Amino acid sequence: MNKIEKIDFIKKSIKAKELTAYKIAKAIGTSSVGIQKIINGETKNPNSSTLDLIIEYIKNPDKREIDKLSEPEEKYITIPKTTELQQQIINMYKDIFEFKTELGRLQRILDENLIKY
Repeated sequence: MNKIEKIDFIKKSIKAKELTAYKIAKAIGTSSVGIQKIINGETKNPNSSTLDLIIEYIKNPDKREIDKLSEPEEKYITIPKTTELQQQIINMYKDIFEFKTELGRLQRILDENLIKY
């Protein structure tokens, strides 16, 4: 099957079997939002391996559930992508730290030379 045929199969099967993007995503270990975007056609060029996993689950949901049970559960923290604003704030704090360091250095020089400020 080509991608278009795979997507059509997925859409028809999901509707016929009354599956949800959440249930599929949980079973195959991917994002429910990503699955929903594939279903809605928002993802223009979905990854073939993702489509294959979805089709595998649709064809044999019980086998996939058993496979998932045997897989070790990964424990990790998801770190969100840093937005441009967050990066600007980080840079601002770095600048403040550098400013305070330089201010302290200049104050020591003034104190060492008995210069009032």
